[in-house]
Amino acid sequence: MANQYDISISPDTVDMSLTVTFTVTVTNRGPSDESAAPAEGALGDPPPATNAVVIKIPYGNRDTDLTPSLGSGGGTPITPGWNSGQKTTSSGIVFVFWPAKGTKFDVGAQAQMTLPPLVISTVASGPSTVQTLTTLGGVDESQDITVTKQLPPLAVLNFTATPGTVGARQRTTLAWQVTGASQVQITPNVGTFLAPNKFLWNSSTTALPSQTQGQTNFQAIAMTGDQRQKSAPITVYLSSPSASLSLSTNGPIDASDAQGNWTQVIASWTTEYATTAWLSDGSSNDQVALQCPSYPLTPGASLVGSGNTVTETLTAKGFSPPATSPQTITFNPARILYFKYVDPGLTSFTFQAVGSTNGGGAVTQPMPGGPYIFTVTGPGGPLVQYLGKNDTHTQVMYFNADPTSVASGGSVTLSWITNNATSLLLQPGNVPLTVVPNFGVGTTTVNPTATTNYVLTATGPSGTVTSALTVTVPA
Repeated sequence: MANQYDISISPDTVDMSLTVTFTVTVTNRGPSDESAAPAEGALGDPPPATNAVVIKIPYGNRDTDLTPSLGSGGGTPITPGWNSGQKTTSSGIVFVFWPAKGTKFDVGAQAQMTLPPLVISTVASGPSTVQTLTTLGGVDESQDITVTKQLPPLAVLNFTATPGTVGARQRTTLAWQVTGASQVQITPNVGTFLAPNKFLWNSSTTALPSQTQGQTNFQAIAMTGDQRQKSAPITVYLSSPSASLSLSTNGPIDASDAQGNWTQVIASWTTEYATTAWLSDGSSNDQVALQCPSYPLTPGASLVGSGNTVTETLTAKGFSPPATSPQTITFNPARILYFKYVDPGLTSFTFQAVGSTNGGGAVTQPMPGGPYIFTVTGPGGPLVQYLGKNDTHTQVMYFNADPTSVASGGSVTLSWITNNATSLLLQPGNVPLTVVPNFGVGTTTVNPTATTNYVLTATGPSGTVTSALTVTVPA
């Protein structure tokens, strides 16, 4: 008498060493008065003792075993309203497939599940018996299903290149997955590799693509001793380099600070597919690392004459053509903060400039007894101021604050001595001041509420000069 429930497993012929996902199909063939199998439990419940289909896969190291081990996991139901699971019995691990409560299983209907992926045993080829037990609807039936293990065919299952795009002199890793081969040859000009067996073989090697063309077509050729072959291609591309340069600021900045120290700009860059990289500002050309997250630059040191821009260019070299990434930095004009005597007696002098490219400026006295000359080079320059009684240029010879630090709202006396000036203006506030005779002291009182930079501008027949000082108001 035929079974009411027919069970089949697909595929029924499998290749040794490969991973297979089996599909189990249960068919209700009758009798005609059976419309459904009684159900118990709900979806997700543990496998029941009855009213289920039990599938016993032979596993271990025997010739007749289908897989070395079952691992964990109970498979996946395909048919809605059915459960699947795995449990341990006295005879080993089995898979269980059963309907949830309220699920009908009519005559002629089918229910399916997939088992977890299984690696097919390599111990021996031949038949393997899968045992099944059915207790659906109170019917107790068993059925043996034969699954045949066979040697895998000659095939290249997979052939990859990582990375698939490289730069000049950069290698790629060629990886292959073959079956049924005694050796694998990788062309062009890579090598021949002996297979350890004719089962599934995964291996890899590195290769240098052609350095004279944009792509190389590699082939993996799986071969047997009787000269049968299977092959698979992969293309590796040789790319021109790319470069990307970034700066912490593109300006405008001062070339240097008031102490003559160069202003720093932080550069960072990346390249791709490059063999070497160079950073140039027009006056220097330095080889640098291909990748750099932080690199200090002093672009003011590369300013030429009165120019106010410097262009930093990253060049990446590799497979032709090279790539460039320029970044232009702009600069504020150089400024003389002051060139003055340190006391009303006009005995010794001090000076300070911002944005200079000659170390904060230089003071000379071309003729004995003549004026001192302060020269500042840099953007917008050169700047020149004169200091000395025996001179016709407009000068702020002395500019002082007493005290230089005061509480908020406190009184500060500003005093000055000018030479060859016709008008004076105090900032902040655009305050006009009385012009005193040359070498005479002028004063005014200010009451700063915060730290303030005061600038005295003197205008005369030879032009305009400024002198600056700071009064500090502590927080």
